[in-house]
Amino acid sequence: RLPVPATAEQPLRVTRLSAARGARPGRLLLDTLTATTPPTGPAAPGTARPDPVVGTAAQAAARPWRFAVGGAPAGGGAELVLTGTERAPFLHRGVRFVPLDTGRRTLDRGAGLARMRALGQALEAAAREPGTAALAVVLPYAPDTLDRKETALLALRLAEFRRTTGKKAAVLTVGAPRFTAGRQEGVLTVAAPRTGRTLFGADAFAAPGRDWLSVAPPQP
Repeated sequence: RLPVPATAEQPLRVTRLSAARGARPGRLLLDTLTATTPPTGPAAPGTARPDPVVGTAAQAAARPWRFAVGGAPAGGGAELVLTGTERAPFLHRGVRFVPLDTGRRTLDRGAGLARMRALGQALEAAAREPGTAALAVVLPYAPDTLDRKETALLALRLAEFRRTTGKKAAVLTVGAPRFTAGRQEGVLTVAAPRTGRTLFGADAFAAPGRDWLSVAPPQP
């Protein structure tokens, strides 16, 4: 019996066999080969685990300060609200927020280059500033604006910023169809939906190895 890896594609074919040399000459005669294969059929549905940054409103409230995306104006425990209409970078309690304009496509009159230039300037400033411990890129939702290469370059530059400075980074998308949270190149990415209020608890000076954000998604 020959065990077969789960990734093996059927039909199976034997192309080579090796036999250890024995003390007596002889020949190898094969009558039947039986392969043990994994069961066929659809895989059982798995339960996707949320990113560790996703928590409750109480967990967000336990951080030193909070900000929100969407919903009502600042208040309810949130010191500021991101709407996606911000234009200039600003610093708040150790976090440098960097809004990037997503009004034009990557190849539309150098829009992608302009965004990368603005990001580079913000990264250089954040790297120099002792009072800046984290950087958050703020993107208004525009799925057809940033192409895959620009999106990948954005993640790579933020990952390099984290590696070379030891500071934290995240990408926050405002006005998405639904809430999502994950990582790209180790950089936290959160999409806040256009409906409801997404609450973020922040600690830019959190100890290494601890997430600096705790995110409470909007409640249905």
